[in-house]
Amino acid sequence: MSESLLKVRISVYSDLRQIIGKPSLVLDLRDDSTLQELIYQLNVEYGEGYRMETGKSLTDALEKDFNIIINGRRVNLPSDMRLKMKENSEVVILRPVKGGQVSRCHTGNPC
Repeated sequence: MSESLLKVRISVYSDLRQIIGKPSLVLDLRDDSTLQELIYQLNVEYGEGYRMETGKSLTDALEKDFNIIINGRRVNLPSDMRLKMKENSEVVILRPVKGGQVSRCHTGNPC
């Protein structure tokens, strides 16, 4: 009996995009896969390149340095590692947006 697979589309940004070499990819995962298994699969395929480029573990970086959004919902790691993946799930992996300089106009001061 063959195992059923589901397709998960992943969009990546910043240095992860450069390491993977493309803006998105599709992973085939077992139909009972969790976010933890998705991260494991990314680490198997791209972890060594990430470590060579950044000196960091891809798994650790995904938990600490990136935001992961699944079907429009930001997940919290490591607490959401057991979240089940679904067929055609859309996963976005990006670095958090960091603020810039606050304009005086937004602080109540005259512009």
